[in-house]
Amino acid sequence: MLTDTGNTLAAPPEAPQTDFKTLQRLRQACRIALERYVDLASHGSGQLARLSPSAVDQVARINVALLQQKEQRAYEAYLKARTNLQDFVMGNGSLGAASGS
Repeated sequence: MLTDTGNTLAAPPEAPQTDFKTLQRLRQACRIALERYVDLASHGSGQLARLSPSAVDQVARINVALLQQKEQRAYEAYLKARTNLQDFVMGNGSLGAASGS
């Protein structure tokens, strides 16, 4: 207990121990997921930039659709990794939810 001119103040509660290995792993997973998403988005937009509207055949349409699917999955993986990191840092959820990548 701390005293301040006759008033009794409670000591601030100690900060909970942070699991630094888990935090580091979640940060790394988030960074890797973001890099993968950016790489796939860049690749997809580069492929689209090379196409001309008159030269788009069925194979090109299928390739673009596959790239979009990969990009969407990478985006969802990034969002999940970001949410796991954010929940861990903010104290929301449990470690089990954060480690289920």
